[in-house]
Amino acid sequence: MTCDPLDFIDPNKATPEALLDALIHITHQLKHYSGWKERITSSLNTHLELGRIEAITDFDGFRFSFNPGRKSYDYPDSVTALEAQLMEAKEVAVSTGAAIARLGKPFWSVRELSTASTSH
Repeated sequence: MTCDPLDFIDPNKATPEALLDALIHITHQLKHYSGWKERITSSLNTHLELGRIEAITDFDGFRFSFNPGRKSYDYPDSVTALEAQLMEAKEVAVSTGAAIARLGKPFWSVRELSTASTSH
C-alpha cells in the first residue's frame, strides 16, 4: 500500500512548503516505480517473445497492449538538406516577428539539486 501525501495535507489550505514537500515525495516515488516498471515490462517482453503471453491481454479488469515502438526514419541527404533550410527559415520568421509564439499548458518541473541546499 502506498502513502498518499495528500492524506496528510489539504492542498487548498497547505503552505507552499508542504506542497513542495509533497511534490518531492511524489517525484521520488515516480523514480522508484519507473525502475520497477522498466524491469517488469522487460520481463513481459521476454514472455511475449517466448509465446507465453499475447500482444493484447486482458487481466484483472485491465487491457495490456504491446506496442513495438514508434517508427522513425533515416532520410537521405537531399531531405535533410531541405529540413535544414526549413529550420533556417523558421529561425528567420521568429527573429523577424513573422512567427506567432504560443505557450503550452503550464507545469512545474521537479529535479533534485546536486548539492543539498534548502531554503525553508
